[in-house]
Amino acid sequence: MSSPKTLAILVLIGVSFGYGLLNVGSRWLAPVFGTFTQVYFRILLAMSLVVVIYFRSIRWPKLVQLPLRDWLILILMGTAGYGFMVYTIVRGALQTSLLNVSIIFSTVPIFVYFLSVIFLHRPFRLVVLGLLTLSTWGVGILSSGTILPTLSSFGAGDWWVLLATFFEAIWYLGMRLLGDRLKSPEVTFLAQAIAVLTILPLAFINHESFPAPSNFLSLTVILGLIIGVGMNIIAPLATMFAFRHLDEVFATQLFLTENIFSLFIGWFFYQEVRTPLQLFGAVVVIGSVYLMNKIQES
Repeated sequence: MSSPKTLAILVLIGVSFGYGLLNVGSRWLAPVFGTFTQVYFRILLAMSLVVVIYFRSIRWPKLVQLPLRDWLILILMGTAGYGFMVYTIVRGALQTSLLNVSIIFSTVPIFVYFLSVIFLHRPFRLVVLGLLTLSTWGVGILSSGTILPTLSSFGAGDWWVLLATFFEAIWYLGMRLLGDRLKSPEVTFLAQAIAVLTILPLAFINHESFPAPSNFLSLTVILGLIIGVGMNIIAPLATMFAFRHLDEVFATQLFLTENIFSLFIGWFFYQEVRTPLQLFGAVVVIGSVYLMNKIQES
């Protein structure tokens, strides 16, 4: 029988594969759903399942008695860290390659570090600025296919993913600020509810109509919803289990396997092919993130 540690490793690798598929699901939903509509509908379904699964463990009276400080943190997490993050990552997945999405998004730890320096008064280390520069250079090579990229080399999709990376860092900052005052299901539910309330009005403002019922008979739409909603449920559960049995830094490194999965998923579904130079850029980014995680450990 597998040990809990071995099982945790396999679980995180499985989650990384799921994240690679998540961007495929976004593309499958795009012909039927407007981007804002896809985002709020996916989050709404996931929130409903969270309530069903965790109803007994959510401390409902405690939620309405939260202090103003916690509500402000949750609002920031729900709007920027969840709603806008999902929206921007979907926009990125629709406009750039799956590998680009994965590689750029893997730089989240670097953004988390800089936000921690600003808001949590963490000591600044000059080497992190060097790693940020190095990772930016790697992203530029990946985007442009040239060894000396310029800002104009970044495609629109790459900028969307970079913005999503910043929003994801806000989510992690919010989790640190909240501490252990709320359970994970409680934070997830509240953040998802706030995200729906944020994105839903934007869908109406942009005159996005909800798809006709007949569209839900499409296999790709069904699979896209299963992947999109399922990952919002499975990923938090799996991550909480894995982090109980693994060192935090080692667990974070395992998420880098998503880049390998995305490379093959992009080729399998969309025949996305990267040049050797672009793959070198991807290695530069992954190496920078790896070193960043090691610095966090020290």
